[in-house]
Amino acid sequence: MSDPNNKRRAALYGRVSTEMQAGEDHFSIEAQLAEMHEYCERKGYQVVGEFVDRGISGSQRSRPQLDNLMALASNRQFDVLIVHDLSRLSRTVYHTLDILQDLGKWNITFASVKDPDFDFTDPAKQFFLIILAAMNQYFLTQLRLHTAKSKNQRARVGLYNASVPPYGYARGEDPRQPFTINEEEARAVRFIYEQYATGRYSHQQIADLLAAAGFRPRPSPRRRGETPTVRQQFSKETVTDILKNPFYTGRVGYRIKHGKAKEIYEGRHEPLISLDLWERAQQAAQNRQQASRSAQAVYRPYLLSNLAYCDVCHRKLRSQHATGGGSYYRETSYQRGFADCPNQKSGVRTELVDRQIHAIVEMIELPADWQAEIGEQLVDTAEIENIERQRTRLQAEMRRMREMYRRGEYDDDVDEFHGIMKNLRRQLDQLPAERPDDSLYAVMQSIQSLRDIWADASADDQRDLFRLMFQEVVVDVANARVVSLKPDPVMLPIVRQMPLLRESDWGVFVPAWPPELAAQVLSVPYHPPLATLPEQTAALPFIAASPFQPSVTGARIAPQISQALERCESVNPQGWRVVQVTHPGAAPLPADLRKWPGARSELISPAQFAGLAPGSVDVLVTQYLFWDAALSDQPAALAEQIARVHQVLAPGGVWLIQEPLPANSQSHWIYLALPRLADWVQGRFVDAAALYRALQTAEFEIGFDYAAAYQPITAALARTLIADRAGLLARAPLDDTADLAARLPADPAAIIPSEFAFCTVWCCKAR
Repeated sequence: MSDPNNKRRAALYGRVSTEMQAGEDHFSIEAQLAEMHEYCERKGYQVVGEFVDRGISGSQRSRPQLDNLMALASNRQFDVLIVHDLSRLSRTVYHTLDILQDLGKWNITFASVKDPDFDFTDPAKQFFLIILAAMNQYFLTQLRLHTAKSKNQRARVGLYNASVPPYGYARGEDPRQPFTINEEEARAVRFIYEQYATGRYSHQQIADLLAAAGFRPRPSPRRRGETPTVRQQFSKETVTDILKNPFYTGRVGYRIKHGKAKEIYEGRHEPLISLDLWERAQQAAQNRQQASRSAQAVYRPYLLSNLAYCDVCHRKLRSQHATGGGSYYRETSYQRGFADCPNQKSGVRTELVDRQIHAIVEMIELPADWQAEIGEQLVDTAEIENIERQRTRLQAEMRRMREMYRRGEYDDDVDEFHGIMKNLRRQLDQLPAERPDDSLYAVMQSIQSLRDIWADASADDQRDLFRLMFQEVVVDVANARVVSLKPDPVMLPIVRQMPLLRESDWGVFVPAWPPELAAQVLSVPYHPPLATLPEQTAALPFIAASPFQPSVTGARIAPQISQALERCESVNPQGWRVVQVTHPGAAPLPADLRKWPGARSELISPAQFAGLAPGSVDVLVTQYLFWDAALSDQPAALAEQIARVHQVLAPGGVWLIQEPLPANSQSHWIYLALPRLADWVQGRFVDAAALYRALQTAEFEIGFDYAAAYQPITAALARTLIADRAGLLARAPLDDTADLAARLPADPAAIIPSEFAFCTVWCCKAR
């Protein structure tokens, strides 16, 4: 006979949300507990406690008996938590995972009688648990919507949706008839509206006036039958509720959805106040709200709260509401003493980033056969046979051990016997079920409804759902765009099915916006698709079009050079010297300096730049300096290049940098065509963060303008650029071009999404 002290200790949890459920045979607490006890008997568990919450919704995280259960769990008073089905534990995804995370932290396992036996160490099974929890939340939401629709219908026909009449009214003998006016209470209601409409009193002051005038609220149920005391008086909250209730005007209001305005319908009851008095009271409320708005803290659910990171410094962005209006994701690391990010003190409006997130989630499209593919993985015949062999072996070993125990072979060491049996039971319990339960396939099918669940969810629910799917969202603050997303590993199977995301590295995804969506959701400049490259950029195939041309066609001087001269503090008796280092194949910026007396301009090649004397240049303009260096046979270190420029500049001189940033252009078409090229680019080319920090180290005063542009490209042009091996592609390792045809569209006219990043930087040398 086995020692019960060596059995796994099980705690049982049951819940019903309504008395109706408590009476249903299949839903009653007694039925739940009976099936859980039966389950524990089959598994060989020792039941150490029963915890039951009656009449409490599964959407609540805090419940008396669940709280007691979790307190015992934190002290490891049991080994496994048993529920009848997952919905009894919670009806929300966030709370379900929160509870299971705590249990996992305390090494307590979880089992559901009616749901599949999940192995929660398996990421695929964790994923299905999340979906099952999501469906429970979805069903709860649908139930609420159904209830809301029923109540809305009652309001439509003029009936009030509560059994207790509002203060000022009474229920008649026939409950089917409209409420009647209680004149004693009605006087207090009219007093509230008349005093508040003057605009002189707050809700609390109105409550004090009611007490002084001798008005008393309706006794609470716990004091029914008692004589009201002097201490009983209207609260500020009661006054607020009365002032907001249109029922007193003879109308019935009902709010279908949280956050939405009430629908107002004509009621079947007698009005207590006039519409004119109602309107004056509402205007008074509006005036007071406007006067105190600046002092009020308003709760706003931010979609990417604690998920958004800066793409330059990779620190977390803070969600904030601006005093002047509008919500932002801000880079605020300067408040903690950091000064190495060009986005410091900058922010991006939340709606510009959030609309990209909504577009990504709403475009989920799963292939028709995806359930079958996953099902095959879960129901692998060879794996099932292997599991069955292990189960047979463990059961046979347990029978052998019991026989040896009966023969007295462990009389001298009973503890050893129990230890071996405990280990065998643990191995047996850890084996997965022979095949997935039918309900598992129902859950898989429900994923198809994820877009609908998202569309119907509130802002809070969307935030919680997105947190379940993703761990990190990297945001280009300067250009208000999502650069990359990192999903929870459990969610990788579904994220890989999102058409707007492509995997740039394992577990990291970047948006690939088609032209029709890019124009709607992106704030960066949008250019029409390229079928041929302009001649001047033919040597720069990574960049679809040169961003460094003057904004005004035919301008005598580029605006960037004018700004550089305005910033220049160099004192040169011979006049300012403006030098442009030209790039082969790129047109120099126009620099007609007639409006700058004494200034002179010259063009030099990269080779001539090396011969410039120290302190000889007042304004230096470089285009593609770091680009050319990265593609050279022996690229110089970034610090060396910056030190050389610092030497050449005169004190107070200005360096104007114009550079493409391929390392920041994660959504460029070339990474779609040649995925392994990304690592080579990251290691060879400068990025915005490295450039900014290096310039700071060199003690330049910096003005950093980091920008991105969207310009898709045809599949035919992409293939031509790769075949020509120009510019970057001439140096890059293109050993994976054999698979190019499979990654790029077969149609030559097909449009491939593409973005590119670049920067314009003004660097001022100290005098």
